[in-house]
Amino acid sequence: MNKIELSSIEVTAYWWIHVIRSKVRELSVSRKKDELETKFLEKFYTYTEKDWRNLYLKLIDDITEDVNNFVPRGDIIGIDAFSQDTDKKGHDRLNAELSKIMQCSIPDIRLAEKYRKDSVIYTNMFGACVWYKSAGVTDLPTEYESNYILSGDEEELHFYHTLLATIAVLKRLDNRFESIPELREFFCEEYKQIHPSQEELNQLKERFHHAYEIAHERGIVHGSCWGESYGSNFQDIDYIGLEQYMEMVERYNIAQNILRKSEAKKEKNIQKKSTRRKKK
Repeated sequence: MNKIELSSIEVTAYWWIHVIRSKVRELSVSRKKDELETKFLEKFYTYTEKDWRNLYLKLIDDITEDVNNFVPRGDIIGIDAFSQDTDKKGHDRLNAELSKIMQCSIPDIRLAEKYRKDSVIYTNMFGACVWYKSAGVTDLPTEYESNYILSGDEEELHFYHTLLATIAVLKRLDNRFESIPELREFFCEEYKQIHPSQEELNQLKERFHHAYEIAHERGIVHGSCWGESYGSNFQDIDYIGLEQYMEMVERYNIAQNILRKSEAKKEKNIQKKSTRRKKK
């Protein structure tokens, strides 16, 4: 997959989308939330990929204004640039911008994940960096793997959602199925049958690796896409926006066909082993 080059302001907007989204997923599975965290979760809980992209695009405009209006004032670690902190009371501009974009009041909560230290992101027209309070300052990269939030590519989104929906249906049909190679091979074959005008199988397998890695980064699946096995860790929030894709997966029997092909492959391997034994 092609990488996307971002400006410093786009990098900052994308960084905040990741931070907010990770916090929302954490809160969605947490049994211990205070009143403000509960309200914060409610604002974002039903967000789909398209909602996150829309928020990303609108944040770019607001952060551009923040950077253009920034007046140097000195900073405790010597970086004079527009900054916002993940700690409570440290991201007032972000809260104001989210409130304006979403047309509702956004509660002020700590945005770092529970077991992580807070961080401060600094942005000017030349770059963006993050002061991780536990590990110092790191420049943020400007190149990122393509995904729907950055690209707006509808085909990319469709493939990603179809893969997630297939993994979800597979989990329901046979929780023992865990083969990455078979999932990759058979899913791409099924996808190609439904969408014959799309890429060749090898290209679809590249797209598979990319989509799987996105799901892995978001905590929905675990296990390397280059390994032998995977597992899924769907939370209720991960099914939002997947309903129509799961219906499609079931309508075209994608998961059922993957399981059928997997069983046929096992039978073939058993027969091969049996034939070898007889020859000995």
